[in-house]
Amino acid sequence: MGVAIVICEVLLIITSLLLILSILLHKGKGGGISDMFGGGISTAMRSSGVAERNLNRITVGVALVWIIVIVALGLMVKFNVGEKEQTPATNNSVIQTPINIEPEGENPTPDAENPAPEGETPAAQ
Repeated sequence: MGVAIVICEVLLIITSLLLILSILLHKGKGGGISDMFGGGISTAMRSSGVAERNLNRITVGVALVWIIVIVALGLMVKFNVGEKEQTPATNNSVIQTPINIEPEGENPTPDAENPAPEGETPAAQ
């Protein structure tokens, strides 16, 4: 994995957590999930519209960074950025060619045309 992809993944995790936190800190409009986690912003800060506006700006900024990281990560994965190209000399895969192991002219499995020798039963196919 390339260094750029790892950096984007770490940045994605951090921005995801910050986005969740900043959304939960918003002032609830009436008994929502933000009230369950302590009511959002503390009561001293609720009266201030400046704190709510700053929290809105932080949330929008983190959301924009999150979207940019998602798009960048998708493009890097699609175009294999940061991964080494494998040349035939460094490729460790083995090319397998079929090998005919049956001797020519013999039929190892008996059938209607070539019955099994006496005393042997034909193999199940």
